[in-house]
Amino acid sequence: MPLQSLLYLSIFLPVSVIAARLSHGGRKKFVLLLLSIVFWYFLDPEHFLWAMGLCLLNVLVAKSVQKKTSDVRQIIGVLCSLLSIGILLLCKFSLLTSPIGFSFLVFSIVSFQMDAEKEMDWSFLDGFLYLSFFPKMTMGPIVRFHDFVIEVAGDHEAAAEDLDAGVRQCIHGLVKKTVLADMLGAYADLAFERTAQLTQAAAWIGLLLYALQIYYDFSGYSDLAIGSARLLGVHFDKNFDHPYASHSLTEFWRRWHISLGAWFRNYLYIPLGGSRKGMAHTCINLLLVFAATGLWHGAKGTFVLWGLMHGIMMILERIGLKQKIAHLPLFLQTAYCDLLVILGWVLFRSATLADAGMYYAHLFGMGTGTMLVREIVPWHVLVLMVAAMAGIHGLGSWYRRGKGTRNLIDILLLIAGIAGLYLGTGATFIYAQF
Repeated sequence: MPLQSLLYLSIFLPVSVIAARLSHGGRKKFVLLLLSIVFWYFLDPEHFLWAMGLCLLNVLVAKSVQKKTSDVRQIIGVLCSLLSIGILLLCKFSLLTSPIGFSFLVFSIVSFQMDAEKEMDWSFLDGFLYLSFFPKMTMGPIVRFHDFVIEVAGDHEAAAEDLDAGVRQCIHGLVKKTVLADMLGAYADLAFERTAQLTQAAAWIGLLLYALQIYYDFSGYSDLAIGSARLLGVHFDKNFDHPYASHSLTEFWRRWHISLGAWFRNYLYIPLGGSRKGMAHTCINLLLVFAATGLWHGAKGTFVLWGLMHGIMMILERIGLKQKIAHLPLFLQTAYCDLLVILGWVLFRSATLADAGMYYAHLFGMGTGTMLVREIVPWHVLVLMVAAMAGIHGLGSWYRRGKGTRNLIDILLLIAGIAGLYLGTGATFIYAQF
């Protein structure tokens, strides 16, 4: 039952909103927990028991040492976090299958264990609901346990503005996924499958299609997750903030998958020393963090090299490149950032380093392919690609024209999203594999 499915949007989510609004206080938490368990079972019945078991184990252990000394709580929290990370690495480096979105569950477990050690006022229900809350469970956003406990505390329900904003955000997420990401992605896949046949122009168009696909796919999920949570009266911070409008790679990583960047900063970069021990140590920490980011995506050379590429460029910006770029016109700063990010997506998308090398060769005119752009991408997809590029900055200017304009836009988007559900490819979210 993916978040973009008709079953979720037309039945499960409305029933969940009604059930949450009819419940209050601790009973609402219990209702949300039951709904999350049902959601997880239908999403991934094969791994349901051991995923729930891992959540239950972590909450029980953290609760059992809640009144122990701070040192004991910290040691137990670290051990539970290492156990979960170990299971994740075992799944990534072997043929073992794991639950959908298992990496994000492990991130939540680490956040839970580290925050539970400091947060004394939490219940078993708080912990179990935090780890299993269905809008965020498979692909984030990765919310801190302390913030989540505050959000679900008290006897409040979604206000009228929450319902309005939540519905709109779900509509936007649906359109991003079913209309933009899936339709553009089908032709991006075709380009990467036929790399050897592409001309230089076709290779660049294929890469642009993938850059748009991964942005709209992941930000579409985030919109659906954040909108769903808001309908239930739970507020999450935004997870994407127009990353392709950034003026440097440093800024890009403050705008792209914001909660993931915050997790690596809080639980890896800062514990390693952050930027407190001089420039050399800072550079090493940056490289380690981005190498870990690449490795988290998968045990493949392409992911590791992708992470290292970003780490090296972040180091170069830290030691002076960013200041030099800042003297350029803004559009050139954005062009510099987007070019780096888009070239990096070749590594991210390619199955092997050899495939990535072949794609780079075609991008820079060293290929022998003869397949033209029009032979791989129909004209209407090119029009959709241009519209998607224009939509990167969002609908803010149109939304400011008044409620009537907003309503009209969202009605049209809803129609497009529903059409996308019926006519689209039905592709899963890209980040579900991680």
